[in-house]
Order: sequence, then C-alpha cells, then structure tokens
Amino acid sequence: MNDHRRDPTGHPDLPKFTDEPLTLLELLAGADEPTCTPYPPTNQEAGSIDKRCILRDQIWVDVRGHVHPLEDLTPAYRANVINYLRRTTPNWVVEAGAWLYLDEVAGRIDSAESARRHLLLRTAPPDWLEASPLLRRLRALVGDSNTQPLGAGGY
Repeated sequence: MNDHRRDPTGHPDLPKFTDEPLTLLELLAGADEPTCTPYPPTNQEAGSIDKRCILRDQIWVDVRGHVHPLEDLTPAYRANVINYLRRTTPNWVVEAGAWLYLDEVAGRIDSAESARRHLLLRTAPPDWLEASPLLRRLRALVGDSNTQPLGAGGY
C-alpha cells in the first residue's frame, strides 16, 4: 500500500513521497496527512503552529505565521521556543493516536501499518521532542544558556 504521507506538491522544503515507513517524529508532526500546503505555511491560523516545524532545523514559524531563521533569533527567543514546544507537544502522542483511529475507520491504512504506528506511539520515549531536528538545532544555538521561561512573547 502506498503511504499517502508527505508532500504531494513537490515543494523543495518538504519530504517527498516514499514507501518508507513513517518515523515517530513524522507521525507526531502529522506528516502522514495529505497536504497541498507548502512549508512554511502561508495561511497559518493565528495562535497555532504547523507541527511539521519539528522536522525542520533552519526556521521557526511563530503563532502569527511569521517566518524566522533560527540564527536570527535572540537567545531569549530561542529559549522561549524550546519552552513553548516542551509545554505544547506532550499532547501530540494522544492527538496522533486519534488521527490514527480516524485513518483506520476511513480505510486509509492497512492493518499492518496501523499496528506498526500504534507500536510507535505506545513506545514513544518521554523525551521524543529532543530528537527532533528543530530541538537539536535550537539546543546547539542556545548552548549552555538557561531555557527557563523568559517572559511573554517569543513563540
């Protein structure tokens, strides 16, 4: 069965179609959803983020839809992004499970792939976010800086 995930538009910043199984990070970022939206999104709803951001290591798209190169962010802003993600991503495993259930009901994935994805979600390590390209890059840029919340804004 051809996996319908990743970018069907051929946009250079998105992963291409492949028959390779989804990784945990791709599953949690919603990369299995058919999309015609290039990344970064141009019509992002204010107050939300595109979960695909964790798969990128060069830019951050804030809750207003503004694109920021990671190198241009201040250390305080980088720390706020890290803390924002640490606060908001714990629910992503539960959300991915709900979307997986809907894919099963709609017949979009076969039983073997469904079982494999359920196993990925059940065995997701608590620190899965730290393995994402975005967090690895932010950590490298922040260095030994404190990543405690630094006040309003910055994400």
